[in-house]
Amino acid sequence: MKTQTLKNKSQAAFSTLCWGFYMILNGLSMIIFPNATLAAMGFELTTEILIRMLGLLSLVLGFYYIQMGRYYFAPFYSWKIMGHISGILIMTFFYLQGLAPATIFMICLSDAMAAAWTAWGISQDRKKALQATLV
Repeated sequence: MKTQTLKNKSQAAFSTLCWGFYMILNGLSMIIFPNATLAAMGFELTTEILIRMLGLLSLVLGFYYIQMGRYYFAPFYSWKIMGHISGILIMTFFYLQGLAPATIFMICLSDAMAAAWTAWGISQDRKKALQATLV
């Protein structure tokens, strides 16, 4: 399915597809350049495998997001919004507990934008479906 066609069909699906590519890029950066990724986010550098394992998880999740967007799995889109909001709350808790640097809010910002885009997409999809039934 072409992206342009998908974008015209569903804004929520398109936002989910884009988030999937974002997750894959994050995963690749954590696997290939783990310390550069950590340094950019203000975290301590490491030689442990954990950051690369997190990158692998990000790759797998990115693949799932892409598939959910490509095949228009509509129930997933509201779950995605709940996941972003939960992530923001948990990362804020980590910051307040002194477990994460303030740069964690860069990730919160990307989550907030993704949640807003998907919510907007859902509303646009519903509006388009309503208009189609009225015509």
